[in-house]
Amino acid sequence: MDTHDLTQLKVANDGSGLRNALEAHYQVKSIAHVGNFVFRADREDAAPLRITTEPVDLAMQTIRIIDIQEIDR
Repeated sequence: MDTHDLTQLKVANDGSGLRNALEAHYQVKSIAHVGNFVFRADREDAAPLRITTEPVDLAMQTIRIIDIQEIDR
């Protein structure tokens, strides 16, 4: 799966928007907020992902995925 398919995607910053977007492409076990608009997604049988996002609006209701990278377990 090419992670570029998800970059620039805008999702709700509500705890489920990011998860729903990722689950369309990955088998996600859990997602955790690491801090400063960075998230970690643990997957079933693959390395975790670090997802970097940025706010789209001043109220931070929507975020944009700007980078997805596999990280060491």
